[in-house]
Amino acid sequence: MNQKKLEERCLILEELIISTAKIYNSESTSLEQKALLETIIGAAIWYLPSGQELWTGKMSVKALEHIKEGKPKSQLTKEHKYPRKQAGKQLLTIKYKEFQSGESKLVDLYLNEYGKYNYVLKSENRQLVTFQKDSNFIDDETAYKAANIILLDAASKES
Repeated sequence: MNQKKLEERCLILEELIISTAKIYNSESTSLEQKALLETIIGAAIWYLPSGQELWTGKMSVKALEHIKEGKPKSQLTKEHKYPRKQAGKQLLTIKYKEFQSGESKLVDLYLNEYGKYNYVLKSENRQLVTFQKDSNFIDDETAYKAANIILLDAASKES
């Protein structure tokens, strides 16, 4: 992962989040418009530089079986622990204040939270969608449990 590029993109994205938060948190902004802004900010996170160092080391049981069968890891899905739309909402409601005050930086949040991912099968990724929606999402562990996906520490088990 290109750290310099990540830091540059996070800085500009922080500025965008701070500016957008004013619109998002306005009483005149409808729920539908807020959902759009959450999606836009969440999608921007998708375009930040990523790398193997953001992998949690966890893989679903089925994904690990996939690897053991000799199938390539490239066929697996990088499933973010923190849904992007949820990240967008959190950034626009809470975290932007921390950026303004200097309490936190997006680059750190990305490296430690928003950018982290597990490996799952594509079908498992689709199963998770229902449990990651705004009305259902509590945390990543609850979503995986509800979708009947078991994660194992696979960093030392696969090559």
